Amino acid sequence: MSTSSASKNNGSRNAVKMQERETMKIGLEEDAVEGVVAVLTRALADTQVVYVKTLNIHWNIVGPNFYSVHKLLDEQYNMLKDAGDEIAERIRSYGASAIGSMKEFLANTNLEEKEGNGSVQIDVLNELIADHETIVRKLREGIDQCSDTYEDEGAADLLTAHLQKHQEMSWMLRSFLR
Repeated sequence: MSTSSASKNNGSRNAVKMQERETMKIGLEEDAVEGVVAVLTRALADTQVVYVKTLNIHWNIVGPNFYSVHKLLDEQYNMLKDAGDEIAERIRSYGASAIGSMKEFLANTNLEEKEGNGSVQIDVLNELIADHETIVRKLREGIDQCSDTYEDEGAADLLTAHLQKHQEMSWMLRSFLR
């Protein structure tokens, strides 16, 4: 088993702490596996944080468009739930443990937490749009890292699929607000 030190998220305030993990012989150098797991951990954290934010708005939205927004967010939080599961399982496939607590998600995310304030109006969807757009930008960086730096096209493909989902969710939210 190997343990690595914490690695920085390209100068951001977040650090990913690697835990002991199984040694895998999958055609990647040890440092590449650790790098890919760090990228995937940040993607998992971002997904879980926007998932919780989406649930909060889904539960607390009020106003004349309640039903439409409620249904749209229902679809989106289910997509995010599945996305988080897929990323976590990918992390496990490298022999690493996936983070799983809100404390760990918040320590590794590129997003800002927003506490629930009870009922919310439709303009709060702009916050979700901004979060999805942040995730898209960070996924682009992660795709480049996985492909160019770590030479793991499988991880890059997974992140590309998730980028497309986040881009679609932000488009749906923006279209709703027009």
